[in-house]
Amino acid sequence: MAFFYFGHGDPERDKFVPMATAILSQLLTQDPSLLLHVEKISTSSGQAVLSSRSLAKELLETALKSRKTYVILDGIDECTRDDRKDVCTWFRSFADSLPTAKQDEIRCLFVSQDDGFARKDLAMLPTLGITEKETREDISEYALHWQKRIEERFGSLQDLGLAIAKIVPERSQGELSPVNS
Repeated sequence: MAFFYFGHGDPERDKFVPMATAILSQLLTQDPSLLLHVEKISTSSGQAVLSSRSLAKELLETALKSRKTYVILDGIDECTRDDRKDVCTWFRSFADSLPTAKQDEIRCLFVSQDDGFARKDLAMLPTLGITEKETREDISEYALHWQKRIEERFGSLQDLGLAIAKIVPERSQGELSPVNS
């Protein structure tokens, strides 16, 4: 498993190359045997530092082909449209290029706000939308669960005028980002 959080306006967190570098770093840590393959490709490229999209794509492809991998990319809407399209198109093309027997070797989860641009750019991917109503219900259920656990240990909170199961959902405003996968 590998993950990356994009960050709007942060050149270290809003483009393909920093994302690929972070994913590669995590995969190399999990499987040091990949290091020789990555080093060979890097050395032949002549780049001391991973800075080009083409090399980043080649190294990422090499690492992802080596084992079953789950990739989570959060905040994809924080990228520019070109970078978002580049990331999504590359992952989709990579997955589609795998032989049928190996297409379950990569799983990607893209997390994004549901704005008009992201909806268009991610249209090629299956989507799971999480609405405010669903989020509010989940938050309420979670708060009720924890209120019960706290009361089991410390006694009734109502005697103290506390209603966690009511306060938490009201203050949360039911906010959660939609998920694209």
